[in-house]
Amino acid sequence: MKKHVKKSFKLINKQDISLIYKQGEVFHDYPFRLIWTNRKENDTLKFLISVPKKNFKRAVDRNLIKRQIKEVLNNKIINSYLQEKYINLVITYIGDQKIDFKELDSKMIITFRKFILKHYSDEKKTS
Repeated sequence: MKKHVKKSFKLINKQDISLIYKQGEVFHDYPFRLIWTNRKENDTLKFLISVPKKNFKRAVDRNLIKRQIKEVLNNKIINSYLQEKYINLVITYIGDQKIDFKELDSKMIITFRKFILKHYSDEKKTS
């Protein structure tokens, strides 16, 4: 049985999205850019995936990359790195070429490890 990303994880509120782009913190690790803001406690993680039309003219290519990113998020990232993190997150694929799924998977895991180490390592020290 396939697991799907819950609708409650999707960031769809236009006010939240504009707030992230205005006030969010940015983390770059090629081929991804993460923009995030904190949410209230007891509120779920919400994310948005973006693939620029500038880099991929065909919608088929953009949708393929989005589906692959969602798959990695659902199977590995949310359970491993983003448990009990209350954030709004925009994931932008800034690469200019398509990469295969295994490479995308490993790069996303590396990116989220660096993200957690940089922004959440202080939480572990104070706890």
